[in-house]
Amino acid sequence: MKEKHILELSKLPPEEKNETSLLQWMRFLGGKTRKDFEEMAKKNSELEEAYDVLDKLSADEKKRLEYETRQRAIRDYNIGMLTAERRGIENGRKIGIEEGRAEINQLILELSKLGRTEDITKAAADKEYQRKLLKEFGLH
Repeated sequence: MKEKHILELSKLPPEEKNETSLLQWMRFLGGKTRKDFEEMAKKNSELEEAYDVLDKLSADEKKRLEYETRQRAIRDYNIGMLTAERRGIENGRKIGIEEGRAEINQLILELSKLGRTEDITKAAADKEYQRKLLKEFGLH
């Protein structure tokens, strides 16, 4: 059976003189300032190597700015697409409602011309009958 260990950086005990490599790594991962990282790197060659890599990564300001710009562009694009989709759906609903009303109004006019007033009332109460009448008059 495998064991799992949870290491909580926020619960580290005060620093001791001869700490284990694990505790040193935990302190490094929980570091908050550049000074913290530099001091820890002086005590352990592995941490020094990790610090050098982090330092090189953060030193490349241009790459970081390019990355942030790319991430912002992706976010803006996604928000724009979502907004356009919502607008399209809303416009589609409005058009659909208008077209539906026009069909029903035309059906009422056709039925009125033929004196079929009972069919108007029945169509208003029975959606299936309404569909049947729309097909009958070629409106659907």
